[in-house]
Amino acid sequence: MDLTSSGGMDGAETPGHLLRIDPAVRAIIASGYDSDGQTEKFRALGFRGILSKPYLTGDLGLVLQSVLGA
Repeated sequence: MDLTSSGGMDGAETPGHLLRIDPAVRAIIASGYDSDGQTEKFRALGFRGILSKPYLTGDLGLVLQSVLGA
Protein backbone atom coordinates (compact mmCIF):
# COMPACT_ATOMS: atom_id res chain seq x y z
CA MET A 1 0.00 0.00 0.00
CA ASP A 2 1.01 3.59 -0.40
CA LEU A 3 1.76 5.67 2.68
CA THR A 4 -0.43 8.55 1.60
CA SER A 5 -3.86 8.41 0.07
CA SER A 6 -6.66 10.90 -0.15
CA GLY A 7 -10.26 10.45 0.85
CA GLY A 8 -9.91 7.70 3.42
CA MET A 9 -7.65 5.71 5.69
CA ASP A 10 -4.00 6.27 4.83
CA GLY A 11 -1.18 3.76 4.79
CA ALA A 12 0.02 4.72 8.25
CA GLU A 13 -3.35 3.79 9.80
CA THR A 14 -4.09 0.68 7.78
CA PRO A 15 -1.61 -1.84 9.27
CA GLY A 16 -3.00 -1.37 12.78
CA HIS A 17 -6.50 -2.18 11.56
CA LEU A 18 -5.29 -5.16 9.54
CA LEU A 19 -3.24 -6.52 12.45
CA ARG A 20 -6.31 -6.46 14.69
CA ILE A 21 -8.14 -8.60 12.13
CA ASP A 22 -5.18 -10.92 11.45
CA PRO A 23 -2.01 -10.63 13.57
CA ALA A 24 -0.08 -12.52 10.85
CA VAL A 25 -0.84 -9.97 8.11
CA ARG A 26 2.13 -9.13 5.90
CA ALA A 27 1.77 -5.52 4.81
CA ILE A 28 4.23 -3.86 2.44
CA ILE A 29 4.49 -0.09 2.13
CA ALA A 30 5.57 1.86 -0.92
CA SER A 31 6.77 5.34 -0.11
CA GLY A 32 8.75 8.17 -1.56
CA TYR A 33 9.63 9.23 1.98
CA ASP A 34 12.83 7.39 2.78
CA SER A 35 14.64 9.82 5.03
CA ASP A 36 16.56 8.65 8.09
CA GLY A 37 14.41 6.84 10.60
CA GLN A 38 11.49 6.20 8.28
CA THR A 39 12.25 2.49 7.96
CA GLU A 40 12.07 2.08 11.74
CA LYS A 41 8.85 4.09 11.84
CA PHE A 42 7.26 1.94 9.13
CA ARG A 43 8.26 -1.27 10.89
CA ALA A 44 6.85 0.09 14.16
CA LEU A 45 3.53 0.67 12.36
CA GLY A 46 3.45 -3.02 11.43
CA PHE A 47 4.81 -3.10 7.89
CA ARG A 48 6.82 -6.22 7.09
CA GLY A 49 8.36 -4.84 3.89
CA ILE A 50 9.27 -1.43 2.49
CA LEU A 51 9.67 -0.26 -1.09
CA SER A 52 11.20 3.13 -1.80
CA LYS A 53 9.59 4.86 -4.77
CA PRO A 54 10.34 4.85 -7.55
CA TYR A 55 11.08 1.13 -7.63
CA LEU A 56 11.66 -1.49 -10.28
CA THR A 57 9.73 -4.73 -10.65
CA GLY A 58 12.85 -6.59 -9.50
CA ASP A 59 12.78 -4.58 -6.25
CA LEU A 60 9.15 -5.57 -5.76
CA GLY A 61 10.05 -9.21 -6.34
CA LEU A 62 12.81 -9.11 -3.71
CA VAL A 63 10.53 -7.54 -1.11
CA LEU A 64 7.76 -10.06 -1.86
CA GLN A 65 10.23 -12.95 -1.48
CA SER A 66 11.47 -11.52 1.80
CA VAL A 67 8.01 -10.90 3.26
CA LEU A 68 6.47 -14.15 2.05
CA GLY A 69 9.51 -16.24 2.98
CA ALA A 70 9.82 -17.69 -0.51
